[in-house]
Amino acid sequence: SSELQPARGSAGRSGWRAGFQLLVSLSALCAAFAARGDLVLTNFSTTNPLKVMAAGDSITDDCAVNGAWRQYLQPLLETNGYPFTFVGRYSSGASGKFTKVKHEGICGAVVAAPGLMTMPVQNYAGPDTYLQLTLIDALTNVIPDLLLVYIGVNDIGRGRDPYAVATNHVPALLDSIFARAPAANVIVTKVTTLRTAVIGSPPYRTYSTNIAVFNTAVQMMVNARRALGQNVFVADMFSAVDPATGLQ
Repeated sequence: SSELQPARGSAGRSGWRAGFQLLVSLSALCAAFAARGDLVLTNFSTTNPLKVMAAGDSITDDCAVNGAWRQYLQPLLETNGYPFTFVGRYSSGASGKFTKVKHEGICGAVVAAPGLMTMPVQNYAGPDTYLQLTLIDALTNVIPDLLLVYIGVNDIGRGRDPYAVATNHVPALLDSIFARAPAANVIVTKVTTLRTAVIGSPPYRTYSTNIAVFNTAVQMMVNARRALGQNVFVADMFSAVDPATGLQ
């Protein structure tokens, strides 16, 4: 998952992530965009493309793989007829069919303060690498139609209370998003397993059993908000992706 330091080239980090980049994007497509009975995206065209903001930690940022899962999502959406563009303050390197390079990934990010990085990332000091600050800053520049928010792995891997993160930190983030972008659709994720994650000290896998607590609480929180009419949805990455072996 998201690394403790944003340095490139770590064999352990790359091995953990490289095998599931494509699977993550396939999961997102199936779990979110294809569920048209729940998430309806209309009134978009080649002249009025859907503005998509991909936000999160190193799973979204470039710190291990340029373009991360976004490089695979672009051709999938285009092939399936979604006129869209990625928006955000940061850019990956364009490569081949990956030409829509903007994003809001912050390596090592958590949901709420304090950030846990020990060095600056994307011009944010380490203690400021949390989405309740960085993502809301981003929404002052552009209002997306759809936010894909993959966050929580660092929170759980670093030992934060999974229930508090899911029922306090993430809802506060959603409140701030909808205050800035009330018409946006937001997809949050159940995060993938940490059972093989060796980064961190202690390693993230130490807290792997907390993933189920977090994911269950996220689903319940989203269900409650949807009952109130909010455009928030869940992509179940845990059920779809196992970073160690591929599909579960």
